[in-house]
Amino acid sequence: MNKPIILITGCGYKPIAHIYEFEGKPTHNEIVIDGEKHKMNIGTVAAYFICKKGYEVIMVSRTADNLEKIKQGLIKLGCKDKLISYIAADITTDEGISALTDSLPKGSEIYWVQSIGMGGGSYKVPNDNIYLPFEQISPDLIDAEMQIVTATHKLILKMVPIFRKQLKNGQKAKVCIVTSMSGERGYHFGATHVAAKHALVGYIKGIEKELYDEGIEVYDVRPGGIDTGMYDNPHTRKAVEEISKRTNMWGGKEPIYAEPIKVAQAIYRALFSKKPKRTYKILAPFQK
Repeated sequence: MNKPIILITGCGYKPIAHIYEFEGKPTHNEIVIDGEKHKMNIGTVAAYFICKKGYEVIMVSRTADNLEKIKQGLIKLGCKDKLISYIAADITTDEGISALTDSLPKGSEIYWVQSIGMGGGSYKVPNDNIYLPFEQISPDLIDAEMQIVTATHKLILKMVPIFRKQLKNGQKAKVCIVTSMSGERGYHFGATHVAAKHALVGYIKGIEKELYDEGIEVYDVRPGGIDTGMYDNPHTRKAVEEISKRTNMWGGKEPIYAEPIKVAQAIYRALFSKKPKRTYKILAPFQK
Protein backbone atom coordinates (compact mmCIF):
# COMPACT_ATOMS: atom_id res chain seq x y z
CA MET A 1 0.00 0.00 0.00
CA ASN A 2 1.32 3.45 -0.93
CA LYS A 3 2.11 5.83 1.89
CA PRO A 4 0.34 9.19 2.10
CA ILE A 5 2.06 12.31 0.82
CA ILE A 6 2.33 15.12 3.36
CA LEU A 7 1.61 18.62 2.05
CA ILE A 8 3.24 21.23 4.31
CA THR A 9 2.47 24.91 3.85
CA GLY A 10 4.61 27.69 5.29
CA CYS A 11 8.14 26.30 5.09
CA GLY A 12 10.88 28.79 5.90
CA TYR A 13 13.95 29.71 7.94
CA LYS A 14 15.60 32.66 9.68
CA PRO A 15 19.23 33.66 10.24
CA ILE A 16 20.60 32.87 13.69
CA ALA A 17 20.71 36.26 15.42
CA HIS A 18 20.65 34.99 19.01
CA ILE A 19 21.28 31.61 20.62
CA TYR A 20 18.94 30.45 23.37
CA GLU A 21 19.91 27.46 25.47
CA PHE A 22 18.28 25.03 27.85
CA GLU A 23 20.37 22.67 29.96
CA GLY A 24 23.47 23.73 28.05
CA LYS A 25 22.09 22.99 24.57
CA PRO A 26 20.72 25.37 21.91
CA THR A 27 16.94 25.25 21.56
CA HIS A 28 16.82 25.85 17.80
CA ASN A 29 17.08 23.30 14.98
CA GLU A 30 19.61 24.19 12.29
CA ILE A 31 19.56 24.08 8.52
CA VAL A 32 22.36 25.31 6.26
CA ILE A 33 21.24 27.88 3.69
CA ASP A 34 23.76 29.53 1.33
CA GLY A 35 26.58 28.07 3.39
CA GLU A 36 25.34 29.62 6.65
CA LYS A 37 23.47 28.04 9.56
CA HIS A 38 19.85 29.16 9.98
CA LYS A 39 16.96 28.33 12.27
CA MET A 40 14.22 26.10 10.87
CA ASN A 41 10.64 27.26 11.24
CA ILE A 42 7.87 24.83 12.10
CA GLY A 43 6.97 24.01 8.49
CA THR A 44 10.56 23.19 7.58
CA VAL A 45 11.24 21.11 10.68
CA ALA A 46 7.99 19.21 10.10
CA ALA A 47 9.15 18.43 6.57
CA TYR A 48 12.49 17.26 7.95
CA PHE A 49 11.02 15.06 10.67
CA ILE A 50 8.33 13.48 8.49
CA CYS A 51 10.75 12.91 5.62
CA LYS A 52 13.19 11.18 7.98
CA LYS A 53 10.31 8.87 8.91
CA GLY A 54 10.19 7.75 5.27
CA TYR A 55 7.22 9.77 4.01
CA GLU A 56 7.15 11.93 0.90
CA VAL A 57 6.63 15.62 1.60
CA ILE A 58 5.56 18.52 -0.59
CA MET A 59 6.74 21.83 0.81
CA VAL A 60 4.95 25.09 0.07
CA SER A 61 6.18 28.67 0.33
CA ARG A 62 6.00 31.80 -1.79
CA THR A 63 9.25 31.43 -3.78
CA ALA A 64 10.82 28.49 -5.57
CA ASP A 65 14.32 29.74 -4.79
CA ASN A 66 13.81 29.51 -1.03
CA LEU A 67 12.13 26.13 -1.34
CA GLU A 68 15.04 24.75 -3.35
CA LYS A 69 17.45 26.03 -0.70
CA ILE A 70 15.39 24.32 2.00
CA LYS A 71 15.34 21.09 0.02
CA GLN A 72 19.11 21.09 -0.38
CA GLY A 73 19.52 21.89 3.30
CA LEU A 74 17.29 18.96 4.27
CA ILE A 75 19.21 16.63 1.98
CA LYS A 76 22.40 17.65 3.80
CA LEU A 77 20.64 16.68 7.03
CA GLY A 78 20.04 13.17 5.70
CA CYS A 79 16.66 13.42 3.99
CA LYS A 80 16.25 11.52 0.73
CA ASP A 81 16.05 13.65 -2.41
CA LYS A 82 13.25 11.54 -3.88
CA LEU A 83 11.03 12.19 -0.85
CA ILE A 84 11.16 16.00 -1.12
CA SER A 85 9.35 18.15 -3.63
CA TYR A 86 7.85 21.61 -3.48
CA ILE A 87 5.31 23.98 -4.98
CA ALA A 88 5.86 27.73 -4.95
CA ALA A 89 2.55 29.46 -4.25
CA ASP A 90 1.27 32.46 -2.34
CA ILE A 91 -1.63 30.92 -0.46
CA THR A 92 -2.95 34.28 0.69
CA THR A 93 -4.22 34.81 -2.87
CA ASP A 94 -6.93 32.99 -4.84
CA GLU A 95 -4.50 32.51 -7.74
CA GLY A 96 -1.86 31.00 -5.49
CA ILE A 97 -4.31 28.61 -3.85
CA SER A 98 -5.59 27.42 -7.22
CA ALA A 99 -2.03 26.98 -8.49
CA LEU A 100 -1.20 24.89 -5.45
CA THR A 101 -4.20 22.58 -5.54
CA ASP A 102 -3.98 22.18 -9.33
CA SER A 103 -0.35 21.07 -8.96
CA LEU A 104 -1.01 18.32 -6.42
CA PRO A 105 -0.47 14.75 -7.65
CA LYS A 106 -3.77 13.27 -8.78
CA GLY A 107 -5.02 10.11 -7.12
CA SER A 108 -2.53 10.25 -4.26
CA GLU A 109 -3.47 10.11 -0.61
CA ILE A 110 -2.59 13.54 0.75
CA TYR A 111 -2.45 14.74 4.34
CA TRP A 112 -2.17 18.49 4.85
CA VAL A 113 -0.18 20.38 7.50
CA GLN A 114 -1.15 24.05 7.57
CA SER A 115 1.64 26.09 9.15
CA ILE A 116 1.78 29.60 7.77
CA GLY A 117 3.06 32.74 9.42
CA MET A 118 1.49 36.14 9.49
CA GLY A 119 0.21 37.25 6.12
CA GLY A 120 1.69 34.14 4.56
CA GLY A 121 5.07 35.84 4.77
CA SER A 122 3.94 38.78 2.63
CA TYR A 123 3.65 41.33 5.45
CA LYS A 124 6.80 42.77 7.01
CA VAL A 125 6.35 43.77 10.64
CA PRO A 126 8.19 46.91 11.75
CA ASN A 127 11.29 45.81 13.69
CA ASP A 128 10.06 42.23 13.14
CA ASN A 129 8.15 42.51 16.44
CA ILE A 130 4.47 41.61 16.78
CA TYR A 131 4.35 42.14 20.56
CA LEU A 132 3.19 45.73 20.93
CA PRO A 133 1.17 47.78 23.43
CA PHE A 134 -2.36 48.04 22.04
CA GLU A 135 -2.02 51.77 21.37
CA GLN A 136 0.87 51.09 18.99
CA ILE A 137 -0.98 48.47 16.95
CA SER A 138 -1.83 49.51 13.39
CA PRO A 139 -4.91 48.24 11.51
CA ASP A 140 -2.54 46.80 8.91
CA LEU A 141 -1.00 44.54 11.55
CA ILE A 142 -4.44 43.28 12.57
CA ASP A 143 -5.31 42.59 8.93
CA ALA A 144 -2.03 40.71 8.39
CA GLU A 145 -2.59 38.55 11.47
CA MET A 146 -6.17 37.75 10.46
CA GLN A 147 -5.06 36.73 6.96
CA ILE A 148 -3.98 33.40 8.44
CA VAL A 149 -7.62 32.57 9.17
CA THR A 150 -8.79 33.74 5.76
CA ALA A 151 -6.04 31.84 3.94
CA THR A 152 -6.80 28.69 5.91
CA HIS A 153 -10.48 28.92 5.05
CA LYS A 154 -9.82 29.50 1.34
CA LEU A 155 -7.45 26.55 1.17
CA ILE A 156 -9.87 24.36 3.12
CA LEU A 157 -12.52 25.11 0.48
CA LYS A 158 -10.14 23.83 -2.22
CA MET A 159 -8.79 20.85 -0.27
CA VAL A 160 -12.09 19.39 0.92
CA PRO A 161 -13.19 18.23 -2.57
CA ILE A 162 -9.79 16.52 -2.91
CA PHE A 163 -10.27 14.85 0.48
CA ARG A 164 -13.76 13.68 -0.48
CA LYS A 165 -12.33 11.93 -3.52
CA GLN A 166 -9.71 10.27 -1.33
CA LEU A 167 -12.40 8.96 1.02
CA LYS A 168 -14.38 7.58 -1.92
CA ASN A 169 -11.21 5.76 -3.02
CA GLY A 170 -10.86 4.13 0.40
CA GLN A 171 -8.07 6.48 1.47
CA LYS A 172 -7.93 8.67 4.56
CA ALA A 173 -8.11 12.46 4.74
CA LYS A 174 -6.30 14.38 7.48
CA VAL A 175 -5.63 18.04 8.23
CA CYS A 176 -3.25 19.25 10.94
CA ILE A 177 -3.42 23.00 11.57
CA VAL A 178 -0.64 24.62 13.56
CA THR A 179 -2.21 27.33 15.72
CA SER A 180 -0.68 28.60 18.97
CA MET A 181 -1.07 28.54 22.73
CA SER A 182 -1.94 32.19 22.20
CA GLY A 183 -5.25 30.83 20.94
CA GLU A 184 -6.31 29.97 24.47
CA ARG A 185 -4.72 32.65 26.66
CA GLY A 186 -4.01 36.35 26.75
CA TYR A 187 -0.99 38.37 27.82
CA HIS A 188 0.47 41.88 27.70
CA PHE A 189 1.38 43.22 24.23
CA GLY A 190 -0.46 40.31 22.59
CA ALA A 191 -3.73 41.88 21.45
CA THR A 192 -3.47 41.21 17.71
CA HIS A 193 -1.59 37.91 17.93
CA VAL A 194 -3.91 36.55 20.60
CA ALA A 195 -6.99 37.70 18.67
CA ALA A 196 -5.81 36.03 15.46
CA LYS A 197 -4.91 32.75 17.13
CA HIS A 198 -8.19 32.69 19.08
CA ALA A 199 -9.94 33.20 15.74
CA LEU A 200 -8.02 30.33 14.15
CA VAL A 201 -8.70 27.99 17.06
CA GLY A 202 -12.36 28.96 16.97
CA TYR A 203 -12.47 28.36 13.22
CA ILE A 204 -11.07 24.86 13.70
CA LYS A 205 -13.61 24.12 16.43
CA GLY A 206 -16.32 25.04 13.98
CA ILE A 207 -15.18 23.19 10.87
CA GLU A 208 -13.95 20.04 12.62
CA LYS A 209 -17.47 19.01 13.53
CA GLU A 210 -18.66 19.29 9.94
CA LEU A 211 -15.57 17.62 8.49
CA TYR A 212 -15.54 14.76 10.99
CA ASP A 213 -19.11 13.97 9.90
CA GLU A 214 -17.62 13.20 6.48
CA GLY A 215 -14.60 11.31 7.80
CA ILE A 216 -12.09 14.14 7.33
CA GLU A 217 -9.89 14.24 10.45
CA VAL A 218 -8.82 17.64 11.82
CA TYR A 219 -6.07 18.20 14.39
CA ASP A 220 -4.99 21.34 16.21
CA VAL A 221 -1.32 21.63 17.22
CA ARG A 222 -0.70 24.56 19.59
CA PRO A 223 2.94 25.58 20.08
CA GLY A 224 3.92 27.92 22.88
CA GLY A 225 7.29 29.67 22.76
CA ILE A 226 9.29 27.92 20.01
CA ASP A 227 12.83 28.88 18.96
CA THR A 228 12.26 29.48 15.24
CA GLY A 229 14.13 32.79 15.09
CA MET A 230 11.11 35.04 15.66
CA TYR A 231 12.37 35.90 19.16
CA ASP A 232 15.94 36.71 18.11
CA ASN A 233 15.80 40.41 17.34
CA PRO A 234 16.35 42.84 20.22
CA HIS A 235 12.91 44.47 19.92
CA THR A 236 11.08 41.16 20.31
CA ARG A 237 13.45 39.98 23.01
CA LYS A 238 12.81 43.11 25.05
CA ALA A 239 9.03 42.82 24.60
CA VAL A 240 8.94 39.12 25.57
CA GLU A 241 11.12 39.73 28.62
CA GLU A 242 8.63 42.37 29.74
CA ILE A 243 5.73 40.01 29.07
CA SER A 244 7.48 37.39 31.20
CA LYS A 245 7.90 39.82 34.08
CA ARG A 246 4.28 40.94 34.00
CA THR A 247 2.57 37.58 33.44
CA ASN A 248 4.91 35.10 35.16
CA MET A 249 4.65 33.02 31.98
CA TRP A 250 7.98 31.27 32.65
CA GLY A 251 7.49 30.98 36.39
CA GLY A 252 9.66 33.98 37.14
CA LYS A 253 12.57 32.71 35.05
CA GLU A 254 14.06 34.17 31.89
CA PRO A 255 12.15 33.18 28.71
CA ILE A 256 13.26 29.74 27.52
CA TYR A 257 11.97 28.27 24.29
CA ALA A 258 11.21 24.77 23.01
CA GLU A 259 12.88 23.20 19.99
CA PRO A 260 10.80 23.26 16.79
CA ILE A 261 11.34 19.49 16.51
CA LYS A 262 8.96 19.11 19.47
CA VAL A 263 6.20 20.59 17.34
CA ALA A 264 7.13 18.33 14.42
CA GLN A 265 6.83 15.31 16.71
CA ALA A 266 3.34 16.42 17.75
CA ILE A 267 2.33 16.87 14.11
CA TYR A 268 3.60 13.38 13.34
CA ARG A 269 1.65 11.90 16.27
CA ALA A 270 -1.51 13.67 15.12
CA LEU A 271 -1.21 12.24 11.62
CA PHE A 272 0.06 8.74 12.38
CA SER A 273 -0.85 7.70 15.93
CA LYS A 274 -3.39 4.91 16.28
CA LYS A 275 -5.27 6.97 18.83
CA PRO A 276 -4.43 10.61 18.12
CA LYS A 277 -5.65 13.50 20.24
CA ARG A 278 -7.68 16.30 18.70
CA THR A 279 -5.40 18.92 20.26
CA TYR A 280 -1.67 18.87 21.04
CA LYS A 281 -0.02 21.52 23.24
CA ILE A 282 3.73 22.15 23.15
CA LEU A 283 5.02 24.33 25.95
CA ALA A 284 8.55 25.60 26.41
CA PRO A 285 10.43 24.69 29.62
CA PHE A 286 8.86 26.33 32.68
CA GLN A 287 6.15 27.88 30.51
CA LYS A 288 2.59 28.04 31.83
